[in-house]
Amino acid sequence: MFPMAAPITHIVLADKVFNKEFGGRDRLKFMVGTSFPDIRYLGVIDRVKTHFSGVNLQNLKNESDFVAGIKFHSLVDDVREEYMKKQDFYSLFPESKYLTQGVKMFEDQILYKEISQWPEISAYFQKVIEEEKEFGIDESNLARWHKWLTEYFSRPSFTGGSIRMFVESIGRPIEMAEEMIRVVNAVTDTEKATKIVLGLYDRFETFLK
Repeated sequence: MFPMAAPITHIVLADKVFNKEFGGRDRLKFMVGTSFPDIRYLGVIDRVKTHFSGVNLQNLKNESDFVAGIKFHSLVDDVREEYMKKQDFYSLFPESKYLTQGVKMFEDQILYKEISQWPEISAYFQKVIEEEKEFGIDESNLARWHKWLTEYFSRPSFTGGSIRMFVESIGRPIEMAEEMIRVVNAVTDTEKATKIVLGLYDRFETFLK
């Protein structure tokens, strides 16, 4: 798996700038679009088909709402990874082959509280939209991805169960989940790690320029 943001982080950061940068677009299609690239976790599409390099806000102006969301996903991944490396964020967690996956769950825990409209966002994923079908993914897998996101976005708090649910949904061994939980729980400085994550949220607009 590649260093990148997790599902809640993607939604929260998209929501933070949506009105300013994407006002007038179809919010549902944009949010579904920005969540879509990581369906690759299910092993149903190659990463290169849903992730793009060199994306900036200008690139997105002539794209459809759904595709703009997809490409914004890559922009968030790039911005987040550059910021986290500069902050030496990963050093606050124990060495692990699942370090990046565990860290992303930690970020989602922190950022979940930054918006309150999770019922509305979860409802966006109640059905597959037509644009998703154009990627040649079996509709049963599209529905499976939507179902998982709906459940994940609906959880009011995070426990080991959230991580186990994620790992189970992508068909990976339970040992992966337990190691990710260990990474999250073994953060050496929770206050500092939390401050770094919130710093990404607070300054996000400035990183897009």
